[in-house]
Amino acid sequence: MVPKGNRTTSAAGAAACLSAPERRGGMMEAGSMELATEAARLFVSDTGRATLTSSEPNSFHIDYALAAKEYAGIILPSASGLEEALPENFELAFEVRGSASLCRFECKFVTDKGGGVWWMLDSTFPLESTWREVRFRRRHFVYAWGASQHFLKDAQQLELVLTALEPEDGFLELRNITLRAMPSARVDPESVAIAVSSGEQTASALLSDDVDRQWQSDNGEEQFVTLSFPLTVELGAVLVRWGENPAEAFDLELQQLDGTWRRAERVEGFRGGTSFHYLPDGEATALRLRLFRRARGSSYSIRGIECKPADYAASWNAFLAQIALENRRGLFPRYLLREQSYWTVVADNGSTQKALLNEEGQLELGYELPSVEPFLIVGKELLTWDEADCSQRLSNGFLPLPVVRRSYEQVTLTVTSWMDTTEDGEQCHATYEVRNTSVAPLEGRLCLAIRPYQVNPPWQFLNIVGGFQPLKKLVFLRDPAGHRYAALEDRARLVSIAEPERCMTSHFWGGDVVQVLEDSSGDETLPLLKERIEDERGMCSGAFTYSFSLEPGESVQYQLVATYGPEGIPLLDGAASRRRVQQRWQALLEPIQFSVAAFPELEDTVRSQVAYILVNRHGAAIQPGTRSYRRTWIRDGAMTSSALLQLGFTDEVRDFIEWFGPAIGEDGAVPCVVDANGADTTPEHDSHGEYLFLVSEYYRYTGDTSMVERELPRLLAVARHIASLSSTTTGANFPSHVRGLLPKSISHEGYAAGPAYSYWDDVWAHRGLLGLAHALVECGFDTEAREVSKMLQDVEQVVTDSVRAAMQIHQISFIPGAADLGDFDATSTTIGADPSRLLLDAFPEAFRATFERYWELFRTRKRRFAGSERYTPYEWRVVGSLIRLGEIERAHEALTFFMQHRRPAGWKHWGEVVWAREREPAFIGDAPHGWVASDFLRAVQSLVAYQDNSRTIIGAGLTFDCWAQGVRCELRTPVGLLGIRSVRVDETRVEIALQGAPGEYMLSIPERCLLHQLTEADQAPAETAQGVSAAASDCCSKLADAGSERILRRVVPPFRGHIMSLDML
Repeated sequence: MVPKGNRTTSAAGAAACLSAPERRGGMMEAGSMELATEAARLFVSDTGRATLTSSEPNSFHIDYALAAKEYAGIILPSASGLEEALPENFELAFEVRGSASLCRFECKFVTDKGGGVWWMLDSTFPLESTWREVRFRRRHFVYAWGASQHFLKDAQQLELVLTALEPEDGFLELRNITLRAMPSARVDPESVAIAVSSGEQTASALLSDDVDRQWQSDNGEEQFVTLSFPLTVELGAVLVRWGENPAEAFDLELQQLDGTWRRAERVEGFRGGTSFHYLPDGEATALRLRLFRRARGSSYSIRGIECKPADYAASWNAFLAQIALENRRGLFPRYLLREQSYWTVVADNGSTQKALLNEEGQLELGYELPSVEPFLIVGKELLTWDEADCSQRLSNGFLPLPVVRRSYEQVTLTVTSWMDTTEDGEQCHATYEVRNTSVAPLEGRLCLAIRPYQVNPPWQFLNIVGGFQPLKKLVFLRDPAGHRYAALEDRARLVSIAEPERCMTSHFWGGDVVQVLEDSSGDETLPLLKERIEDERGMCSGAFTYSFSLEPGESVQYQLVATYGPEGIPLLDGAASRRRVQQRWQALLEPIQFSVAAFPELEDTVRSQVAYILVNRHGAAIQPGTRSYRRTWIRDGAMTSSALLQLGFTDEVRDFIEWFGPAIGEDGAVPCVVDANGADTTPEHDSHGEYLFLVSEYYRYTGDTSMVERELPRLLAVARHIASLSSTTTGANFPSHVRGLLPKSISHEGYAAGPAYSYWDDVWAHRGLLGLAHALVECGFDTEAREVSKMLQDVEQVVTDSVRAAMQIHQISFIPGAADLGDFDATSTTIGADPSRLLLDAFPEAFRATFERYWELFRTRKRRFAGSERYTPYEWRVVGSLIRLGEIERAHEALTFFMQHRRPAGWKHWGEVVWAREREPAFIGDAPHGWVASDFLRAVQSLVAYQDNSRTIIGAGLTFDCWAQGVRCELRTPVGLLGIRSVRVDETRVEIALQGAPGEYMLSIPERCLLHQLTEADQAPAETAQGVSAAASDCCSKLADAGSERILRRVVPPFRGHIMSLDML
C-alpha cells in the first residue's frame, strides 16, 4: 500500500479517532447466495452409520458410528436449489461441538452437480463438549477438484463434513450457520489516520511512497505508532520497512471491534531491514506498533508501513513467498518464486523413511522433516542454485542414488544421496563434493543450511501440504564419537562427519541463516551465532560451514548422515555404505535386460522404474508415492504387481498379497485404499476385480498353488461380492444400458465429482473373475470354478449388452468411459485390451474408433502443447492399445512424446501430471509416481512381447528397423523366461534368436518383410528345395492361415533356441 494522502494526529487525538462508531461494524448487505438450512440433509459414507435430528431451526445433531476414514455430515443447499453467486468477500460462521477425539473437518462449497469443489480442510480439527464459534472467510477456501474454475464465484450447496481418523462412536452438533457478505478486504490508503508518540512532523512518511523520507522518533526508549482505519479491515500481513535505527524488540497490536487491543506478534532480536508480519486473523479497526528496545542508535526510524490485504498472504507458504520475492533470487527455494522445482525420492527397498532430493540439490530429510541446502562462498560472494547450471543423473545411469551437479564458473558442487538400512535403523547419507575447475588456487566455504522447508512444493496439497515445514527447535551438539550434529526437535539427528568450521543458528527475526550468510559473505570470518535456538513460528534455521582451499583440479568431500528418532544409532562408514547400497541395487536391477537400440533410453528407464516402485513401498505395501500418495491403492498395487511379475519380481508381489488380504471385509468387499489408519470405505468398485486379478496373476506366473489354497475363502467371498453388487442393478427400473452393471462409484477416481456406471469397474470385474476361474480349474477346485465361471459369463453378457446399448443411446461410435455418461475416456478404455481383451474382442470396430479419436486429440495436443496444457502419463497405457491395434508407428510416436517429459530427464521418471510449461507452479502428484511407472513398464514390454490369453505375442511393436538396430531382452512369461536377441546381417536381413520354455508363441512379422529361415539352435536345418527349413515351411503355412495379421504361430516344445531371419522386401 502506497497512499497519496493521509491524516496525522497526536497521541491524544488517536483515542477519539479509534472510537468512531462508523468503523465498528463495516458489514455489507448479504450476497445473492442464501443457505436453505431448513432443507439440510444428512450424508454418510457407505459403511458408516449416522442419524440427523434437529430440535430447532438452524440447529443440527448428528449421532454417528464411524470406522477410520469414514465420514458423516450435512448438506445445506442454496435457497433456490440452484447455483447462486457468492459475495466478493464473505464469512461463513457457525457454532460447533462434538465428541470426536481426533477428526478431519471439511467445509466445502460445491458447484452445480459437483462440477467444482472448493474446500477449507482442517486435518486436526479440535472438537470439544462446549460450544465453539468458528468463522471462515473467502481466503480460507481453496480449489480442490472438479471444474477448471480456480476462483470461487458461485455455489449450489455447502457441505460440512467430519471424517474420523480413528474408529469413533460419537456426536457432532452444529447451529447458527450463517453466510454473510463482508466488506472489501483491502485498505483504502487515503482514509488511514496516523498517531505517533513523537516525531509528528515526520509521521506522514510512514505512509509515503518517498523512499528518502522516514519517520524519526525522539530519544525515548518506549514509543508507539498507530494506524486507524475508517472501517473494519481484513489484513493478511503488515510490512514495516525500518530506517537506520530499527527496533530490536517491539509488539504489533490489533484493535478489535469492541475497542480492545490484542497483541498479534511480539518481536525479539530483530536485525533490521523489513519486518514481515503474517496476520492470518487480521481483522482490525486499527494497528499499533509498541517499540520498547532499540537495535542501535538513540531513536527509532521507519521508512514506511504497508498494510497488505488477506489475499497477499492467504497461508504461511504464501507469506514466505512474498518474503522470497523481496530477496535476491536463489536465497530461497525456487518454488517460493512460483516456479516448479522437480524432485526424486531417496529411499531403500521398502524403507519406512523416504527423503526427497530436488533438482537444485536441496535434500528433505524425511516425511514432515526440514531440509538441507548447500551454498558456496567463493570470492566474497554467496553462490546459490540460481547462479549454477544444475544437472541431474542416477548413479550408474539407473540406480536410485540420485546425483545433482551445480556447475559454476570456477567450481562445481556435486550432491549425492542414498538411504541405507541396517538392523539398527535407517540412515540417509549425503555427500557434497567441491571441485576447483579453474586454473588458479581457490579458497572458499561450503555452507550446508538446515531450513524449515520441504522439497515438496506448496501446491502439493493432497494429504500433505508442501513448502513450509515448521522447525521450532534446533540445537547443535556433539555425540560420544566427537561428531557435531544438529538435533531436529527430537525427530532426527543430522550428523556432520567432518568437523565444521562453524555451527550457527538463527530465528525468524534474526533473519534466515542464508540471509545471515549473504550479509557476511564478504567478511574474513563468519559471525559467531548461538548453537541453540527456539522459534514458536517454526522458523528456526542453522548451518554447518566448512572452509576449503583447493589447487586446480583438486576436490574435497563432506558428508552428512541423518538418523531418525531422538536417540542416535551407530553411524555407518559413508564410503562402505555407498558401495554396499550400490551393490545391492546393482544385483537387483542389472539382471533386467530390456535393450531396444532404436529407443536407447528404454533400458535404463525400465530399470529405474522398477527401482522407484520398490523404494516407494512401505515394507510390503506398494504405494504410488511417498508424499501425496503415501497410501496403498489396490488398483495401483495390482497393475504394478503385474509389471513386476513380467520382470521376475515375484517375492515382492507375494508379500503384497499377504499384506493386503486382511484388509478385505468378511463380505468380500475390497477396500480401494489401505493405509496406517486401516481400510478406506469410499466405494470404488474396480477394487474387487483388481484383487482377484492380482492373486490369479501371481499364480499364473509362479504356479504357487499354496497361495490359491490359502486365499480361497477370501477369493470366493470377493467373487460373490461382485455378483451381489451387480444384482442390485438388475431391476426393471434400471435402463437397459446400466442394468446388471456394478453400482455407481467414483471408480478409478475419474468420477470423483460424481459417481458413475464406469466400465472400468466392470471390465476389471470380468478380468478378475476370468483369472480366478482359470486358477481354480488348474488347482483342482472344480465346483468353485463352475460357480465363478457362471459369474464370469454373466458379467461378460452384461458388459457387452450395456456397451452396445450405451453407444446407441448416446449416439456415439466409440466405447464410452461410463454407461450413463457416454463420455470419452480412452485412457481407461485401454484396460479393455490389456489386461483384459473383453472390449477389443467384442467391439473391434468401436475399439479402433475410440483410439482413432484419441489419436486426433493426441496430435492436436502435441502440436499445441504449450501454456497451461497438461496431461497425465497414465496415457502410457495407450501405447499398449496402439500396439494391439497394429498401429506401430503411432505407438512409437506416442512413446517418443511421453519420454520427452521425464522431469528431470536425468532421473528418468514422471510425476502424475505433466504440464507444458516446465516451471508451471502446479500439482504433479508424486514424483516418481509408481502407477505411472507400472503403466510405462507394461506398455514398453508390449513392444517386444505381451500375453494374449495363453499365447505370447512377440515383436508386435517392432518394425524391421527396430529389429535391425538390435534387440536384447529377457522377459518372464507364465511358462518361464523368454530371451529375444536380434542382429543385423546386412542391409536387408536381420537374424532373430528366441529362447524359452514350452508354450505357444506368435511372432509378428513387420510389414514388407518375409520370413527367410527358421532353425533350431542346436541342430542343422533341413533344407527344402526352396531353401527354407521344414520348420520354417510349417510356420509359413500357419502364417498364410492367419491372413492379414502377419504372425508366425508355433507351439514350441522344450528348446534351447530358434534362429530366424527376416528379409526386407
